[in-house]
This record gives sequence, C-alpha cells and structure tokens, in this order.
Amino acid sequence: MMIGTFRWNLVLGVMGFGFTFLLSVGNNFLTTTLLHSLYGFIIMFGVCFVVRWVLGTFAGIKEFEQSAASKALRDGKGEAVDSVTPGDEEELNQLLKNNMNGADSSGSEFTLLKPKKLTALPEDPEELAQALRRLSEE
Repeated sequence: MMIGTFRWNLVLGVMGFGFTFLLSVGNNFLTTTLLHSLYGFIIMFGVCFVVRWVLGTFAGIKEFEQSAASKALRDGKGEAVDSVTPGDEEELNQLLKNNMNGADSSGSEFTLLKPKKLTALPEDPEELAQALRRLSEE
C-alpha cells in the first residue's frame, strides 16, 4: 500500500530532470546534459517510489492490525488450540511390554533379503574368455 498516486513519482522525476538539466546545460555538451538529466529523473523517481511505499506501509500498519484483530475476534479463529491426541496409550504400553520381554509384536522374524542374480556367468571358461576379449576390443 502506498500513499498518493503514481503522478507524484512522475512530477518529482520531471523536477529532478529539469533541475539537473538547468545546472548542467551551461557546462556540458547537450548529450551529456541529457544523460545526466535522465539519471536525475530515474533517481528522483526511485526515491519518491521508496518514500511513498515506506509512508504507506508505516501509516497503514495500525489500520491493518486493527482490521485483522477485529476480523479474528468476529470469526473466533486463533483463540484456542486443540492439543488432544488420539488415545493409543494402551497399544503403546503393550508394544513396550512385548519389546521388554523379547517378544516381537508382529510375530515374524527378520530375514535377510536375497535378491536374484541379475546376470549369470557362463560356465565354460572358453566362453568367458571370448566375452572378455570382445569387451576389451570395444
């Protein structure tokens, strides 16, 4: 939120352009004067933009806080927190008792994963040697 309109930026930018142009036209070439005047316009435009934004933000804070607080009070939201968790205490106690006794709750024992072989080596040593020779040639 900003205070004022976009015209303020343009007016102050044009004033910066004109001020820089008038001070620079007597001492510099026209192209240099116009370039410096353009820089003046850009700087004044940017400064005006930042000032409008800061004033709009800080001047509008109280209105924003009051409107947000009144809306929250009307809706009744954000006043209480529901921190109730499901009642899984009995299951948890039983699981801990089983682990302390050494019994597994699922009843199955851990087994190692034994994946299938993805490739099989040829049984014949001649065939293996030929395969190595072909691979080394490529």
